[in-house]
Amino acid sequence: MNSTTSRVTLLKMATLCAIAIAPLTGIERSHLERLVPVIVDAEGWSAVAYIDSTGNKTIGYGHKIKKGENLTRVNREEAMALLALDAAMAAESAPRLVKNYYRLNADLRDALIYMEFQLGHSGAMQFVKFRAAIESGDWLSARREIINSRWHHQTPRRSRKLIDAIFAEIKRGLFQAVN
Repeated sequence: MNSTTSRVTLLKMATLCAIAIAPLTGIERSHLERLVPVIVDAEGWSAVAYIDSTGNKTIGYGHKIKKGENLTRVNREEAMALLALDAAMAAESAPRLVKNYYRLNADLRDALIYMEFQLGHSGAMQFVKFRAAIESGDWLSARREIINSRWHHQTPRRSRKLIDAIFAEIKRGLFQAVN
């Protein structure tokens, strides 16, 4: 790919890669179409490996370098392919976070997928009180758990998507209670 390739083209490439993976995993295409641009904007780009704020070796658009991956440098196409795969894997594992995942609105499901992308499944599973609050519809407690988390304090801009989705549920509930 030449240097004149636009950011929009790269975003489309990553989204198409993620969508191509979706049928294999049963992921809803709409989640990936919304999620990939959010990740690109939040993560930023690095062609070379670096150590992130939590001490993980990372490259591209927030790809955590796993044991056995000898990545020290990637071009944007390779980074987009890694992003597509990581986003699809996050979307595949997110429904296991809460029992009522498929009854949640799309914004909350997207936010949970993004949480999975950020923390990995084992990291997201550690939010026991948060997950219980989501399952019981206790939006105030769910929001409080995220705001008080180390994740939010380390990367507040990234956890904001989840906080905003939960706050929208709180407002929806208040509106329905009044009417």
